[in-house]
Amino acid sequence: ESESESESSESSESENEIAESPYVEDLNESQEQAVESFLNERHVHNSRIHMWQGPPGSGKTRTIISLLLRLTPFRGLLKRSLIFQQPTSATETNHKCEKKTVVCAPSNQAVQVVLDKFLAAFKSKYEHDSILPPVALVGIEEKVPKHLRSVFIHSFAENWTTRVKSALSSFESNQTLEEKVNTLKVLDISGLFEQIRTRTPNVMCKFDAVRCLDSIECTLPGLKSFAALRHHKNSNMNDGLIRVMTTCLKQLLDKLSDIVTNHLEELEREFLKSASVVFCTLAVAGRKMFKRISVETLIIDEAGQSCEAETLMALKLNPTKCVLVGDPEQLSATVMCPAALELGFGRSLLHRLMIDLKQPFSLLDTQYRMAPEISKFPSKHFYNKRLKDGENVKSEMWKPYWLDTKESISLSEHKSNWLQPFLFLDIRNGKEEYEGLPGGSSLFNRSEAECAVRILKELTKRGVDVFSQVIITTFYGAQVRAIRNALQTSSFGREEPEKQNEKSASRKHIKVCTVDSVQGSEADIVILSFVRSNTSQKIGFLRDYRRLNVAITRAKFCLIILGNYETLSQSGNKDLCNLALHAKEQNVVIEMSAINP
Repeated sequence: ESESESESSESSESENEIAESPYVEDLNESQEQAVESFLNERHVHNSRIHMWQGPPGSGKTRTIISLLLRLTPFRGLLKRSLIFQQPTSATETNHKCEKKTVVCAPSNQAVQVVLDKFLAAFKSKYEHDSILPPVALVGIEEKVPKHLRSVFIHSFAENWTTRVKSALSSFESNQTLEEKVNTLKVLDISGLFEQIRTRTPNVMCKFDAVRCLDSIECTLPGLKSFAALRHHKNSNMNDGLIRVMTTCLKQLLDKLSDIVTNHLEELEREFLKSASVVFCTLAVAGRKMFKRISVETLIIDEAGQSCEAETLMALKLNPTKCVLVGDPEQLSATVMCPAALELGFGRSLLHRLMIDLKQPFSLLDTQYRMAPEISKFPSKHFYNKRLKDGENVKSEMWKPYWLDTKESISLSEHKSNWLQPFLFLDIRNGKEEYEGLPGGSSLFNRSEAECAVRILKELTKRGVDVFSQVIITTFYGAQVRAIRNALQTSSFGREEPEKQNEKSASRKHIKVCTVDSVQGSEADIVILSFVRSNTSQKIGFLRDYRRLNVAITRAKFCLIILGNYETLSQSGNKDLCNLALHAKEQNVVIEMSAINP
């Protein structure tokens, strides 16, 4: 009974601590309601699948992080970590992580974004960089960036041995004692040992590595104290401490190397078992190793971009609770086979439940990305006016210096005042062409490509760093190549002759991509090239409103549309016609000649 009361008290304290986290305090009302609704039902048997609709810039990742912080029992881990105590038993450690939370997404990038932000939130919350939460990343090693390898299931052990090896090298070198101790601090040896103890206690005990850890941790305090005495004269004591530490590090390295070489599968299995939160793609969730773990909560991010077959692989984990997070109003999964697409293979489970079956869901109803002039159209036409603007984007202080004010635009007769948050540049002389032979598979428009380069020049004059602040996007792969070619051949800026080659090389780093590949990204300025320009008002696959929604919701401060106004406004497509009409009503349709040559 006392043990039960202790756990209850610990849980209560943990919840109080988490309530102070910025990822909890800063939630808006709709985000908080979504999290609370999920938590209130987590102990209900056969509870429903929860769904969160996260429109662009609505903070869906922040909401997921808040849920993770509330679900995961960090209190006991932190108590042990902060005083560097070993858990009472391996059984206790494994028991506490028996029920896991699994976070999935269709792509490696989406998974890593959530993991990155979760680790950052954890460090911010507890203000202790050396403490890693009990998490595991599972996937393909080539896709894992260097900074996440310490929690990746196939490289954490290598990370451990590398750090011990670096520490040993320092103690075998001619560095002073102070330098050696500082190396241990930089390598965060104390944090490393805590991770080894809490994540793989059974393996470490089984192969006698714990004894090496104990020896080093017994030596560390004396070593640090002695190093702190700047004018110490006892060189024998100095040399003795270094010899003891060197011997202990050698023994530990030998033990770890043996375990990694001969017992790696057992080590990885325990690392996964001791994780409270596991991050992986939907496809990886179908691996054999997941059959050995018990999943309490399943969180699927970007659920609108995964087909039902992918989602089912994660649902086979048989979680007690599940939440699908995404937006069916944005692009769904990419399906290359036309027959499969026609048969509905690209449909997501989120779309089936939310749109087809009208199941209840939580809408994250406030966006914090786009200037109100940009968000006005998508909010009205894609979200039934339910998507509100956050206070941050409505503030005058939020707007960058390089934008022209409404007053300067309306009062000025000069061509220099044209840049506003939402702008439609009417490229009437543009001509759409097929790449390669007539009737090819992709279209481009040279006039719009040249116009994009011209706009970049104007932005550069205003002090905009076009390499980091601008994305140029379009609906056609051929137009991506046309814009890149235009960038390569342009005299971009006013470089001296000897710097032109250097500038030409750096120009490649301006982000130019298709709309389909830009989903999930954002930029201060987005230049959107529509390409289509014809008298028959043909628009091809621009008819998919979800692709249009993605295209116009990437920009934070400025969205510049390049297109033939007549072609789009008379296309017969409801969404494109409404967009053209909206631009006309906002008085933001101008000709390219209105901009300085």
